[in-house]
Amino acid sequence: LNGQVYTEGGENLSGCGVFFHMSLDESNRVTCDMLQSLELSGVKVVNDFTAFSRGSDKYVANVLLRKNGVNVPPSVYIGRNYSRRLMDRLFEEWKAVVVKPRNRWGGKGIIKFETSEHFNDYYWSVQHMCDHFYLEKFIPFESMDYRVEIIAGKRVGHPYSRQKGHSFITNIGPEGRGKPVLNEVDDEAIT
Repeated sequence: LNGQVYTEGGENLSGCGVFFHMSLDESNRVTCDMLQSLELSGVKVVNDFTAFSRGSDKYVANVLLRKNGVNVPPSVYIGRNYSRRLMDRLFEEWKAVVVKPRNRWGGKGIIKFETSEHFNDYYWSVQHMCDHFYLEKFIPFESMDYRVEIIAGKRVGHPYSRQKGHSFITNIGPEGRGKPVLNEVDDEAIT
């Protein structure tokens, strides 16, 4: 309202000195616009619009993590006019890929392919709805997917694991479970 951001209850968030936001589960275009509006109204936003946008886009986050020395899966971002030879080569080298929506989370929309032929069939069936695809090399693991929170090169949170509730997805959404890992694994080995 007039350059100010209000909650449903009528509280003026633009009157805050500092605002912290991290709820990816409630993210959508309106959330991003509201974060940007808060910044424009003069509020110092922790996890600001740019950081939030970069962190919630799997492709951009992967590029930034790799650039900063974090070990992430090999990946490729392709448009509509991708090379069939490239796909054949990727499947030959990687054996399997997961296609991930760039701006979704909780394991929603992730699809695993083990042949370029199957990926191409998928591509031709959805290419009228999507003009780009983000693929990562499928990294097999047993029952646990370990995660550590790192800020500025330092561990800031205890490691935790996510147990599979799906054949290849560990996200909490598709029936996975998270649990703290206290002194069970070496943080350095995980990172």
